[in-house]
This record gives sequence, structure tokens and C-alpha cells, in this order.
Amino acid sequence: RIWPLYFAVFWGLILLGRHLPGIATNDHGAWLAFTFFAGNWYILRHGWIAGSIDPLWSIAVEEQFYIAIPLLTKFGGRKLLSALSAVLIVVSYLFSVHYAKLVYSGESGQWVNSWFQFQFFAAGALLAILLHGRVPRWSLGLRALAFLAAAALWVFAVLGPGVKSYDAHTTVSGGIIGWLMVLAGSVLFFLSSLGTPERFVPRWLTYLGRISFGLYMFHSLIFHLVFEIAFKRYQASLHISERVLPYFGTTLVLLLTILVASISYAFFEKPFLKLKNRFTFVRSRPE
Repeated sequence: RIWPLYFAVFWGLILLGRHLPGIATNDHGAWLAFTFFAGNWYILRHGWIAGSIDPLWSIAVEEQFYIAIPLLTKFGGRKLLSALSAVLIVVSYLFSVHYAKLVYSGESGQWVNSWFQFQFFAAGALLAILLHGRVPRWSLGLRALAFLAAAALWVFAVLGPGVKSYDAHTTVSGGIIGWLMVLAGSVLFFLSSLGTPERFVPRWLTYLGRISFGLYMFHSLIFHLVFEIAFKRYQASLHISERVLPYFGTTLVLLLTILVASISYAFFEKPFLKLKNRFTFVRSRPE
């Protein structure tokens, strides 16, 4: 599911960028990096490119993990995966210490560094091994409590140690404690929702989860088209006040993104999902 939409969006943005400013980049080095899932390393070295392409850096990090881990798991099993995941978490926090000691202005590049981000993937792998297919049989009250605890961990990580996705300047201890809080919150968020009875999950929320990859891939493009192009050209004729404009624009971006992601899922992604079923060992539902 990931590759077809990823390449369609990336190269579609490159083509669209030839006609609309700010959509893409003409740097062939960036084209090469993002084509081979190294876009995050390109951004780390050269800085952010353009709003519509920048979010694709995270797909690069995911693919770097996905390419290596299944092969290692096949030959080393759960023991190797467990050991490697533990090592990756340690390495991630060594990078956190490095960036905390680094003297710099602006962004350090920590957020797009694969070795730093791998802590979340490694924790997910360890959690999968620990659960071994089991689903937590938590009550709704316990799930709600875990969800609130996770949210509190994230909030306090920002307000206390000051960890941020961009422009984070923390102390060594603050970086370690803060990112451990973020990691623990991520695990709690996952566990609080895993195994929730279907009757408690609204269908519209399930649908948004189903098209979430498209929502991620298109949201920045829609934001750019609405705020940077449409509003700047036609704001005067729309007669929308500066005070109302951000709320109106954000709502419009949300609705258009859902619409585009829905179309993408129905007519582009779903055929690939059905094709995938011929070759996969872990079945998923394309409907």
C-alpha cells in the first residue's frame, strides 16, 4: 500500500511543481534521495525543501526500518529482533544526548534522524513480541485512564524537559527524561486503544483510520493550495476577514483532504491492496 501512493504523490508533486511555485524542488539530488527513501537524510543535510514534499521524510524512516528488520527477523527470530530493538533504543538516546550537548541555532536535525526515530519502531517491535498476538482485556475505564496518562506524559514532556519535534533545546537529562515520557505515552496510547470493542468505535473514526495514509500524504499539499495560492489570490473577492480566515481555511483544508484521501483510497490504493493479498502472509482487509 505504501509504495504506490508514495511514488505517485512524490513524482506528482515534482510535475506539479513545474507549474506552481513552492510545491516541490528542482534539485535532482532531492529527487534521488526521496526516490530511494533517504529523504530524511537529505533534509538533515540540506534543510527543509517545500511544504508539500517535506512530510515524506517520515516515510523514508519507516522504509529504512521495514527493509532491514524483516530480513533480520527471518534469520534471527525473536531473540535477534529483541536484542536489536533494545540496542536501537539505547542508540536513540545516545543521539538524544548528542543533540542536547550540541551548540546550534534553529533546528538541530534530530527530528529527521533515523537513529533517533528508531526508538519508536523498536518499542513497537518489543511490544509485539511481548504481547505475542494477545489483546489487552482492559475495561473502558482503564482504557480512558491510560489514554489520559499518555496525554499527560506528552504535555509534561513539552512543558517540563522541553522536548519538541522541531527546534528542541534541552539539557542532557531533560532530553532523556522527556523523550522517555514521549515513548511511554506512545505505548500507552497504543495499549489504550488496542482491543477496544468495535461497538465503542464510531464508523467515521474507523474510516478515517482506513484512509489515514492518504490523509498524511495529501494534507500538506492541500494546505499549500488553500492558504498559499487560493487565499492569496482570491481573499479579497471572498470577503473573509483576517480573523475568520484561519478557521475557515483550516476547516476547508480538513474537508478537502478527507475528500482527496477518500478518492485516492477508493480508486488508487484499494486495487493495490487487493493485489497485495496474492503475495502476503498477514492478511488485511481492503474493504
